[in-house]
Amino acid sequence: MLRVPVPDGENAMYLLDLLDLYAKKRLRLASPHTLRLYRHSIEAFSKTLGRRATLDDFNDDTLEM
Repeated sequence: MLRVPVPDGENAMYLLDLLDLYAKKRLRLASPHTLRLYRHSIEAFSKTLGRRATLDDFNDDTLEM
C-alpha cells in the first residue's frame, strides 16, 4: 500500500491517492461522473477536517462530524 507522509509526521494514505489507485484497479468501467462525485466527496471531507483526509480518518469521531 502506498503511504505518503502527512503534516503531523505519521505515514498515512491520502484518500485522493487511494481513490486514484482504486479507480485504476476496480473502477475502470465507472463513469467520469461517478469518479468526479467520489473526488468531490473526499474533498468536502478534507475541507471539514481542515486538512487532506487520510484513510486513518475513517473512524467514529470524524465520520460523525
